[in-house]
Amino acid sequence: MATTSSTARRDTETGRTPPARGARAKRPGGLVRVVTAPVRLVVALFRGDRPYVFAVLGALVVAGLLLMGPAERYLETRARVERLQMTADVLDREVGALEQRVDDLHDPTYIELLAREQQGFVREGEIPYRIVPPAAEQPGVESPEPVPQRAPRWYERAWDAMQRWLGDDGQDGQAPGG
Repeated sequence: MATTSSTARRDTETGRTPPARGARAKRPGGLVRVVTAPVRLVVALFRGDRPYVFAVLGALVVAGLLLMGPAERYLETRARVERLQMTADVLDREVGALEQRVDDLHDPTYIELLAREQQGFVREGEIPYRIVPPAAEQPGVESPEPVPQRAPRWYERAWDAMQRWLGDDGQDGQAPGG
């Protein structure tokens, strides 16, 4: 049995006195361990109800991380649905305009109007008039810029020099390449 004294308690199996708190404790291998401030801080953080608070906070962080992917996909999908809805609205308006055009093209009055405006058709007995804008409003046709004379090529210059040297005026032959 272990004897208890008022100052120290002895271990019943080893017969040793445990070290005081914060003091150096010998390990069985003979190593000395120093209880430091970070270890005390960790021990102090997990006393009482604090472990439950940390567990709840950790669970909330994990849940938030797990929900970030689906939430991002949901927001992307919602934005895509909105873009597609806007495209569908534009296409519906275009379909309505094209249906109106089809209805107009089935109307003989509208066809006659198009024939008169676009093709210049007139009814029998009508006199067509064409209004020509005054000359001042007509765009003027400008003459093209004069084409500058190109310099003769080297072989043309050589041919001309040879003809001058021989005294030939070039009446019976042509310059090469020209």
